[in-house]
Amino acid sequence: MHSSSSTSLSSLTDNSSTDDSVNVAKFPVSKSIPNIPDDDYGVEVDGEIIENEAEEGECNDNDKMDDQSVNQKKLLSMPLIYQMNLNKNKNIRGTVIGPSDENFHPVKVSEKLREALNGLDTNEKVIIEVTVGHNNFQRQQIMNAYECLYSKMLMDDLKNELGGFLLDTILALFIPTHVYLANLLHQSLCNNKLSRAIAVEIACTRTTTQMKAIKNAYRTAFCSTLEQDVLIKVEGMFGVMLQLLLCEPRNEQINEANVLIEEHVNLIVKDSNGIEKISHNVALFEKLFIGHPWSHIAMVIDTIDAKLGGNGHFVETQIIYNGNIPNDIKNMLLTIVKISRNTQWYFAEKLHDALCSSKPDYKTIIRIIVSRSEIDLSNICYEYIQHYNHPLIFDIRKICRGEYYQLLTSLLSEQKQNS
Repeated sequence: MHSSSSTSLSSLTDNSSTDDSVNVAKFPVSKSIPNIPDDDYGVEVDGEIIENEAEEGECNDNDKMDDQSVNQKKLLSMPLIYQMNLNKNKNIRGTVIGPSDENFHPVKVSEKLREALNGLDTNEKVIIEVTVGHNNFQRQQIMNAYECLYSKMLMDDLKNELGGFLLDTILALFIPTHVYLANLLHQSLCNNKLSRAIAVEIACTRTTTQMKAIKNAYRTAFCSTLEQDVLIKVEGMFGVMLQLLLCEPRNEQINEANVLIEEHVNLIVKDSNGIEKISHNVALFEKLFIGHPWSHIAMVIDTIDAKLGGNGHFVETQIIYNGNIPNDIKNMLLTIVKISRNTQWYFAEKLHDALCSSKPDYKTIIRIIVSRSEIDLSNICYEYIQHYNHPLIFDIRKICRGEYYQLLTSLLSEQKQNS
């Protein structure tokens, strides 16, 4: 039984894309991803050891979460390629957690899904409950168990029984996070119908460790490196700047000295056209925005605002109203400013724009809710209320109906972990 019709995103998991310029490969599920041994020092990606990092745009906080013992037990059986997507800051919360290991039974869950998919009437309620009730890594195990039990791919059965935006969102939730983001990057770079802003967003909201995993997934899926595709497919100065954002490492662990903050501030304030010059000078862009912690970038921007006025929005205003800054670079600079100051408010604003425009942007709604569900979606919902004086679900209710609305409601409701 199909839900309301839409242009499906199922091409994310199928080679038979209608757009020849976007060839999206099938993704590997967990049995083909090695369970890399845990260690206290870092994450191994493509043969390299990288230090664990806090989420981009968040503080590195060593405080213990109330359910840390449960989370630590879960980490023992989770490959590091999935661990790197877990939030480590007690003040930042996703809405999807998933059961603890002892309460996770992939075979029983697979049987439940089969029953929901195999009857005369598809039981969308059960599918939603199972999908939202498990984290991304657990969904990979569920897909493996389903295939072993029934010699069928769960994704294929979902495509046969569901449709519309409900299907799009369910499929996105079942794709491994690093593969999902690699697919989005490829579409953003290769499909002129999609905004390059998606690539900028991913570059600015993922850690260096996460970006390494995404780049590896990109190379596996598309037989080309992300670095090569950016330089070939994205022209001009914007392409060079995007390549720096996507491919250069960023160290979130260091606390940079105040003298460096002042040095970076002076690069802008000493020139009446300092902000405009960033858009025409790759070396200046790199010096200000590449490699530094987001907290450092935020302090630089705040200090410029304090020195030059504009009630805390001088930099943003200068970027927006400067006609000499190309539009693509203008949007990139605004994204950097907003994410450095408050990542969750950035996403809340993007959701509001997607929901309240004359034509709702369902792809953006799905992308943000899916990709942030295990990281900071709860905080995004909080920022939404703070800025718009009503819950996010209030605006979702205006444009969504039926099972799709129920799925989004479930994703936006903070789940409790069964320990």
